[in-house]
Amino acid sequence: MLKGNNWSDSQRNLVLCTKFILVIFLNTFLLNGCGWHKTFKQNDRQGQLLPEKAISQLKTGMSPAEINNIMGSPVLYNLNDNRWEYIEYSKVKGETKKNLHLILTFKDSVLTKIERF
Repeated sequence: MLKGNNWSDSQRNLVLCTKFILVIFLNTFLLNGCGWHKTFKQNDRQGQLLPEKAISQLKTGMSPAEINNIMGSPVLYNLNDNRWEYIEYSKVKGETKKNLHLILTFKDSVLTKIERF
């Protein structure tokens, strides 16, 4: 590449070092370019997916088996209080988008109360 020129060894070394530093410099900025943009925030979703269609099917007088077929297993349940709890919480880009808490209360294996927060 430089053999045809009448350059001294020190001039050739200077050119090679400059090219090497330039390549390192460019690679550093190209590979770290993503860091200059806003940080990616992962969407968080905890609990269960509670679609309105499923919630609207709940009626007092239903059995736990019927509710389990519609909603799935609860996130929390207390056998002493005969209470099932369903929770859905989601964040998108750091902002809370949905926070739903559904409490189903049973008496004698029959749904008696539906609370939604």
